[in-house]
Amino acid sequence: VDTVTRTSAAQRIIRRYRDLSLRAKFAIYIALSIGLLFAVLLPSVLHLERRAVLAEAEERGLQLTKIFAHASVQALLTDDFLLMRPLVHSVASERAVLFVMILDRAGRVVTHSDLKEVDQIYTDPLTTRALRATRPFVQEITPNGIPAYDVAVPIFVLNDRRAVARVGISLARELAAIRQTRNLILGVGAIALTAGLLSAMWMARGITEPIRRLVQGSREIAAGRLEYRMSATFGGEI
Repeated sequence: VDTVTRTSAAQRIIRRYRDLSLRAKFAIYIALSIGLLFAVLLPSVLHLERRAVLAEAEERGLQLTKIFAHASVQALLTDDFLLMRPLVHSVASERAVLFVMILDRAGRVVTHSDLKEVDQIYTDPLTTRALRATRPFVQEITPNGIPAYDVAVPIFVLNDRRAVARVGISLARELAAIRQTRNLILGVGAIALTAGLLSAMWMARGITEPIRRLVQGSREIAAGRLEYRMSATFGGEI
């Protein structure tokens, strides 16, 4: 029954399409062509841009965290993290940075961009994975609903993994750029669709107007008015 229903529905659509004017058929063809083009173009462009900008943000976060981890070695040796406060503030002042911290092997926060977090012990899964990392490690997080990267870099002192440096990098700016690209493509698509529909109407009129004149002339001659003349101002088959 479902197959018969779908077949009859398709037949009705075909009949209705055949009954449409040439102008309407051109408009449908142009609209479908442009829609199909942008349906393929939009996801492809957004996918490539997303991959590029997120890779750039990840690389920027890794470099920043590596520098921060390297600069903290002296503080780990002397166990004096007051020396780290200027560097922590400097890193935290970066536009995309959400937080900056160093945790010891037990997960205790020894320094943090938010002083209230100092001496807290983190046991969440993100921290557990970061503490186990033996190489730079990036995790996706959404603090306060903001997509971000949690970049962790282990800190070694004489081949002994003493702590881990973590920096949160917001992806809000990158995602905003992706949305701008999407809106731009959609705007271009709307303009292209409008231009296509207008050109379809113009093309249809260019075909139907000579035919209308030819039909009118045929009727005049069929009615016995043999003196009727038509000006042949159009080239091509018509």
